[in-house]
Amino acid sequence: MDIKALGRKHLESRLAPLREMDFARPQRGWLRAMREALGMTTRQLAQRMDKVQSAVVDMEKSEARDSISLASLRQAAEAMNCELVYAIVPRGPIDEMLRARDGDCGPPARPGEPHHDT
Repeated sequence: MDIKALGRKHLESRLAPLREMDFARPQRGWLRAMREALGMTTRQLAQRMDKVQSAVVDMEKSEARDSISLASLRQAAEAMNCELVYAIVPRGPIDEMLRARDGDCGPPARPGEPHHDT
């Protein structure tokens, strides 16, 4: 087994269990859902983050719009004594995805140039 295949196999073993989980974001976002579950107000979370209350409200709105940064999510998670979990989880096994794409490894090479795998 080559090194790339071994790496894919290792990654697949870590990701396979995640495919079975439901990671659908709560309607009003993870930040708000966790803050409310912990019984915290936006003011309390803002104090823990050394921010003003309106900044937390803006963070919750930006998460709902899919425009929040990972750094902001991480900072809020840490302030709530939580861990930010971030992953890109394939919808199916990696090897099956590779077979399904028929060897297409990205944009086509320009005429006269060989196509290289990366």
